[in-house]
Amino acid sequence: MHKKTELHCCFVLSLCILLIGGSLPCRSVWAADTMKIGILTATLPGGKGIENAARMAADEINGAGGILGKEIELVYGNAKDKPILGAYEYTRLAEKEKVIAVLGPASSEIALKIMEQVPRCKVPFLVIGAGTPKVGEEVAKDPEKYRQVFKVFHNSYEMGQFTTEWIVKELIIPRKMKKAALAVESAVWALPLARAWKTEMEKAGCEVVIHEYFDYHTKDFFPIVRKISQSGADALIVAFARTDPTAFVSLWADQQGPVMAGIIGLFQVLGKNAGEKSFSTISMAYPGVFGLTARDSLFCEKYLLRFKSRPEYTSAYTYDAMHILKKALESTGSTESAPLTQALEQTDHEGIMGRWVFDPVSHNPRFGPGYRRFMMVQWQPPGKLCCIWPEEMKNCDLIFPPWYQDNNQAAGKQNPE
Repeated sequence: MHKKTELHCCFVLSLCILLIGGSLPCRSVWAADTMKIGILTATLPGGKGIENAARMAADEINGAGGILGKEIELVYGNAKDKPILGAYEYTRLAEKEKVIAVLGPASSEIALKIMEQVPRCKVPFLVIGAGTPKVGEEVAKDPEKYRQVFKVFHNSYEMGQFTTEWIVKELIIPRKMKKAALAVESAVWALPLARAWKTEMEKAGCEVVIHEYFDYHTKDFFPIVRKISQSGADALIVAFARTDPTAFVSLWADQQGPVMAGIIGLFQVLGKNAGEKSFSTISMAYPGVFGLTARDSLFCEKYLLRFKSRPEYTSAYTYDAMHILKKALESTGSTESAPLTQALEQTDHEGIMGRWVFDPVSHNPRFGPGYRRFMMVQWQPPGKLCCIWPEEMKNCDLIFPPWYQDNNQAAGKQNPE
């Protein structure tokens, strides 16, 4: 962004905040008849997932009697993928709409900008759809300043830890792979992830020979895919979030590229649009998207029936966040910021994503066995999606592209094709 444009945007945000609440702290004047909850979305697919899941959770809660005898009223704001607008919308929801809490906004960049307003407004901000670890890091640096910020989402370190373990232990080492390529979306959440992959693969003796970053607006992937296909890489590790992976994967299949794995945010779109060209692609996934486990299958069925589409990567997180907020409100019996924040800090909730317990310093949710867990999933013929790892969730075996030659007979691995 040009400096003049940035200054103009900052001026506009400051003016908007003054118009809404002046220079005084955001005053919380709670609605008497309803529980008003702010839902901050974006034009990204994840934004729609937040909107839909919040509505579904609110309808279910209201149908069961509401919260403390009051119905939930959702008040929406749309950041439209602009951090400065996201900060304004949070302030508007907090001061003008007088919401109890704000959930959203499906973007790391927007969430970080909103955090600048939270210490002034002191309205709990449940961060959904922001993979950057900076949210929790900022809270940990100044817990009192950001006490109202809670991460109801995963972060890049968790994704890096989980995917790296599978990539190294299940792919690189057993098959003695010596060369790998990285293709990573240029975004805040993906940078620490790419560093973790590169570091751990090279420790395992696999050299990263190609390391490509791409803008999420990229349409023409031919130069990148061609370079990777000619590099001699045994594995291609990718990170997509906003970018539709269909064109990339179609080119990869046409070029008969290396074994592809990583994180593909629009994995369900890939299977639908790329068809058989998506077969054998592997991605980290979350519960609450495909309904592959007993815990999340009912949620996915209800979501699909109501909205005629599968849940987005933000949907189950939003659904859980609504129930976390409900539980906190019921435990404290108050909508005021201080007791509600304290109740959120004491969260212990079993949701679609697993068990939710917040770290007392960073307000990051705990991750790993006994808490939230991810899974590695794969598209396989004739167009089915199944879980290949971890073992306790696994319902099918790993397959490889039909052109892949697995030479690691010494490790007892056979080419499933």
